Amino acid sequence: MALSLRRNSLVSVAGSLVRFAVALLLAPLLIRLMGLEDYGIWMVLLSLVSLSALAEMGIGSAATVHLAASRTGGTPRQVIVGSSLALLTALGTAVAVAGVLAADRIALLVVGGRAEREDFAGAVAVLAIGLLPRLWQLWLTCYQAGLQRYDLQVKGETAFFLALNAGTVVLAWKSAGFVSLAWWHLGATVLAICLHLLLLRSAGERLAGARWSGREAAELVRLGSAHWLSSLGSILFGRVDRLIVSAALGLEAVGLYSAAMSVVTQINGFSALPIQPIVPAVSAAHARGDAVGLRRIFTRASRVNATVVYVLAGTIFWAAAPIASVVTPVRAGEVADLLQVLAAAYAAYSLFGAGYYTLLGLRDVTANAAGTLAGAALTLGLIWWLAPRYGLEAAAWANVGFSVVWVANLAAAKRIGLPLRGLAEIYLPVCVSLLVCYLWSRASWAGGFPDGSWFLGWGLCMLLAVWVGGEVVREGWLSVTGRLFPTLAPRRP
Repeated sequence: MALSLRRNSLVSVAGSLVRFAVALLLAPLLIRLMGLEDYGIWMVLLSLVSLSALAEMGIGSAATVHLAASRTGGTPRQVIVGSSLALLTALGTAVAVAGVLAADRIALLVVGGRAEREDFAGAVAVLAIGLLPRLWQLWLTCYQAGLQRYDLQVKGETAFFLALNAGTVVLAWKSAGFVSLAWWHLGATVLAICLHLLLLRSAGERLAGARWSGREAAELVRLGSAHWLSSLGSILFGRVDRLIVSAALGLEAVGLYSAAMSVVTQINGFSALPIQPIVPAVSAAHARGDAVGLRRIFTRASRVNATVVYVLAGTIFWAAAPIASVVTPVRAGEVADLLQVLAAAYAAYSLFGAGYYTLLGLRDVTANAAGTLAGAALTLGLIWWLAPRYGLEAAAWANVGFSVVWVANLAAAKRIGLPLRGLAEIYLPVCVSLLVCYLWSRASWAGGFPDGSWFLGWGLCMLLAVWVGGEVVREGWLSVTGRLFPTLAPRRP
């Protein structure tokens, strides 16, 4: 199990490296090609796409857990496939129809009487039509995760991500409208579905037929609805904020906010990828009644998560100015301040990843749902109140409110029998180190670049990484030396 978990984590990280690099380049390219205001409009459209994905109702994640459990007996795979696909198709169709019918009204609310209104409404309608294929694509990735074939998932999603964004850049360069961009999103999604099916077939993992079961559908809805509530909080937190910023401060402001977000969201996305494979592993260990294995999985995942969060956030703290100059040279100072504030906020909440995925594997996600919903409500409420009064940086600080999701780690630790002292030993180093690096970086940049203190501070940041991730580095060293130089590798305790 440990080797499989490590392999799946490495595969996820490899794919995320590609997406991380592309995401850093994409925002500055699109801002240059589209202009800050049109870029802001496009980000609002993508926010609406993410909100429409709530139609999934957590069915895909529930199917992943059931498929993982089916490997050791339980519900037949054909029943899980048929029931989950039927539910997703019905939900997706209903929301797609509603989106097409409401396209004009949505356009009026977002862009008002602007010249772009008709183009915006057409893009909303096309993106609504594409919802059903997007849900099928999501289901295929969940199916691959349930089979623990993260290699297939990463190949398909990385190819989709690259093609989608390459086409977006080309269309922006050609000054195509929002409708053309929306049609490309729909076409790329259909191609991604075909690719995922080909990858499954080539790996000998064909879909094993489909059969409907009302009992299985009810169980998927029960588990999925709890996960959906946690997804609801995360999506509201990650997308509705742009709609509020747009309404309060205008489309240029949401363009700047989105540009900074395109960088800092990688903290959460990248730190989550190596620990996502623990969901089926936790589910399998729980089915076997392996309490020791559950604590070992959670502890290792927590250390990996904390190390990645710290290194990424610390780097953004110290490299905020050069990153901002790449993202949008015209208003780099504003973006640099946003980057530092948002990196602190995203680092604080990204540390809940291990608890979130552990509870999902245990089929007990009440804490996930409560934490993300409370965090989203607090954050969005603060943005709504602070943005019109104190501006964009205050809206960025409001994202700290989402840190209440940390309740997932406390709930997971309690479920698996890990004492609070053990939890503190994992997370206290990273919290202290993040605070030191943030305060030092802010003070250094406020005093100016030439004195060189930024470089010394970044060096301290990386030294503190040894304190944060020492156990992760040690395990990695044992693994590498054991594979490459088996006679020289130190013995494991």
